[in-house]
Amino acid sequence: MDSSSMPTNSKDLTSLLSQVEALQKQLASQSQELNMSKEKEDQMRNQLKGLEDLNSKLTESKREAMKVEFQDRIKGWIKDLDEKQVPENLKTEFLQGVENFANKGNETGVWKVVCCASAVHQNQVNTINQLTEQYNTLKSKVEGGEFRSEESRKRKDPEPCTDVWSQLEGMCKNY
Repeated sequence: MDSSSMPTNSKDLTSLLSQVEALQKQLASQSQELNMSKEKEDQMRNQLKGLEDLNSKLTESKREAMKVEFQDRIKGWIKDLDEKQVPENLKTEFLQGVENFANKGNETGVWKVVCCASAVHQNQVNTINQLTEQYNTLKSKVEGGEFRSEESRKRKDPEPCTDVWSQLEGMCKNY
């Protein structure tokens, strides 16, 4: 019995050893894959951290730009609104809401519309100031005597020129 069971046991043992060896190879392979996955995960975490840091810096610069825009344009625009048309408490409430956008760096459509409206307002104020200045200059010329006499209002006669091309050139320069 011992001699007949021995080959069977050795076959079983050989089979078992080969299975254990195959399982060890599979385990080593999976362990290696796990290590590679952990390395890739660490790389991805580092990359994510770098991107989050960059995003934080970009968001911070965006917030700062929005705060400057709020202080320079929007706040002045709202403060300039006529109190008869827009009550003070409504102005304050609006400014607090817009300031929240700037503090969070939340550049929504509302923020963009407010920025555009304040820019248009500033442009109109500048235009009105220029026109007022031009008006005052002309008014002082009329009242101050520069245009008081009829002679000073007349255009000067151009110098007589016999060359037609020179005349044409002179006329083109005036336009």
